[in-house]
Amino acid sequence: MISAQIEKRQTERADLEAQLAREKLMQPALTYEEVKFFFDRFKGGDASDITYRTALIDTFISRVDVFDGDDARLEIHCHASEGKINCPLDKREVRSSKEQLAPQVGLEPTTLRLTAACSTN
Repeated sequence: MISAQIEKRQTERADLEAQLAREKLMQPALTYEEVKFFFDRFKGGDASDITYRTALIDTFISRVDVFDGDDARLEIHCHASEGKINCPLDKREVRSSKEQLAPQVGLEPTTLRLTAACSTN
């Protein structure tokens, strides 16, 4: 009876080890050298080059949601985490009801500062 239980436990152990190996293959652990190589690709890039800036955004940002109204804010969703960065928008300018937001092509800010008002979720 004890030998049957030992055999059963050994089979369970082999199954668990196989499952663990499959899980490790699905999400391999990155080495320091791999991470360093990844970040070195962006080191020394030209911030005025649109291709470089696009590569940075495509690599780190999955989407940006803009909310208007009383709770005007940006929600920046990153690839690296499930969370998001919430940035309230400054409402110093009051627009008249005749003014509307119009799409601007090729217009982008030169810098973006995440202030202390921004929070991560």
